Amino acid sequence: MSHEIINEMFAAPDLLADLDAKTGKQSDEKPVIPNPIHQDKSIEANSMHSVLTVSSLATLEIVNVEKLSSPPDMWSWPYVGLYCQYASVGLLYGASGTLFPLCVYEFDGASNVCSNAKNIVFFAWNIKIFFAIFTDSFRPFGLRRKPYMIAGWTLALGLLLVLAITASSLSVTMWLSLLLLMQAAAMLSDVPADGYSVELGQLESHEQRGQILATGQRIRFTFSVLAGVIQTFLLNGPTTNPSGCEISFSNCWSWGLTVNGYYGLLFGIIFCLTVPIFWLRELDVSHTPQHTVSYFFNELWETLQNLTTLYLLIFVLGIQSLTAFTYNTNTYLQYYVIKLTNFEAGIDTITTYLALVVAIYIFQKYLIRRNWQYTQYGATIFAALLELLWIPAYYDAGGVQNPWYTIFIDLDTVSLV
Repeated sequence: MSHEIINEMFAAPDLLADLDAKTGKQSDEKPVIPNPIHQDKSIEANSMHSVLTVSSLATLEIVNVEKLSSPPDMWSWPYVGLYCQYASVGLLYGASGTLFPLCVYEFDGASNVCSNAKNIVFFAWNIKIFFAIFTDSFRPFGLRRKPYMIAGWTLALGLLLVLAITASSLSVTMWLSLLLLMQAAAMLSDVPADGYSVELGQLESHEQRGQILATGQRIRFTFSVLAGVIQTFLLNGPTTNPSGCEISFSNCWSWGLTVNGYYGLLFGIIFCLTVPIFWLRELDVSHTPQHTVSYFFNELWETLQNLTTLYLLIFVLGIQSLTAFTYNTNTYLQYYVIKLTNFEAGIDTITTYLALVVAIYIFQKYLIRRNWQYTQYGATIFAALLELLWIPAYYDAGGVQNPWYTIFIDLDTVSLV
């Protein structure tokens, strides 16, 4: 379960800023601080703000960047919405732990469909660059971040509500399609949030640079752990496990949420988490140039012709080749041969993302100022070598074809990311 997030700590979140960095240009994401000589000196710095009322849903506030000489208190009400965004997307991300057991046991999906369920559902994560281009090209109500975050979660919550009502009666195709759309809606919110983290990070001192973004990622994967807890203790009933599963503590339980109840619970939690986003403040972008879609595609094409970009593409393809070659086979082994229960799959999710939270903390505390390439190389090679531990499970060598051995392998792999 780990290889799809192996680059998460090292990949720059603001993709457009990455493109500019690779071509040696200054990123458009950096707020431009206007010369105070040209400001109206009769306006006190502490009162500099403007308010845009958008229908009756929320008030969108713009905080002028010159008001902030240091990062704001990210736990204060005007800014905690950014961390709530990461918590929400982390909960949805962690819910991926239910994809395989639900696909196999609840929706009776074919093995080739269920083995690729995660690739289908998370397809939008592969085209984040296009979400970034779109959201940076259009500024609803003069804002770049908040409107997209609100729109994205409104769509995602609507789809969750549909699943809460109809999931048990859907075909596997319709179920996966709704989940795909839900992740795309989450991307509409997640990409601007990452960009905003970078903007706020530019207000951090050199020694603290990256702490806001890293904290957001820790929150994200902490809530992925919460998703695993929900799966482990609330989704292990007879309706969401293999038919005929023995009722016992270590296997299936006599009670548990139905698939509709599960999505209803996710709807309620994410609804509460996203409320603070309506009060999130943005930095002033009036001095940041606004570019067209064609401009960004021209910049992208220029970047793709850069030799550095070629090296990065080779590097990414190499990572995928080294760490993902056993993925579908592992899924078949766990859910069609061993037949993990949701209790066991939930433990797998918890240990996977808990290890990732610890890894991000270690990176944030000790490695954030070091050469990221060496860290990436070492983690990738070691994780790929650990994938070889699946081979004894395939042949049941030494009796290791059991759930807890495969959970251990996932834990060891992700802890090195």
